[in-house]
Amino acid sequence: MTDTINTVFQRYQQEILQELHQAFLTQNTSLAERVNHDTLLKIYGQMQYHLGWVDQQLRPTDGHPGKLLRPKLLLLSYELAWAQGQTPSTNPLALSLRPALPAAAAVELAHNFTLLHDDIQDGDVERRHRPTVWSVWGIPQAILVGDALFALARLHLWKVLDEGVEPATALNLAKLFDTALLKLTEGQHLDMFFEKQQQVSLSSYEEMISRKTAILMRCATVGARISGTR
Repeated sequence: MTDTINTVFQRYQQEILQELHQAFLTQNTSLAERVNHDTLLKIYGQMQYHLGWVDQQLRPTDGHPGKLLRPKLLLLSYELAWAQGQTPSTNPLALSLRPALPAAAAVELAHNFTLLHDDIQDGDVERRHRPTVWSVWGIPQAILVGDALFALARLHLWKVLDEGVEPATALNLAKLFDTALLKLTEGQHLDMFFEKQQQVSLSSYEEMISRKTAILMRCATVGARISGTR
């Protein structure tokens, strides 16, 4: 069973990475005619550094992209929901992942936005065996890089419209996405507050963690919502 899941997840990995790169390519292309093109490109390079794609000089490198667990779960829910209406003999590879890929990339970008700001708040100097963004470029710039990742995530989510997802579904996805990110911010606020308390009740702790990692994991269910419109 584990081998089967790993095989499926490996198939998703390249698709997700390509979609993430496409998100940056779209923005880089739009900057081509800007007066401050070279300077503006730097913040996109710093975002890519956080993702593990480039080094501190913003040169391409074979860094670790992370587990990509959240976007993989989103694509899995997309395929499983589609499979519910198929016969056992249906080839699962017959389903295109394209409609769900923008949402998968958006979830991964949002996850990385939270990691970057978390590094600042916790004072962590290392992430994925490399110096963190704030420890390389300073806290003010790192905050901007995190904000840019957040904005890019929300912007790329709307690409589902280009893949044939119905507008009403896209609006629903955007609402779910923004609600999740707001709850995640609430969870981080509670986490930081509890760090200064001598005692925290179990119910308070459970409410806090339900608004952190769990909330972005829950975003994986939007894959099934996208599949339901196909």
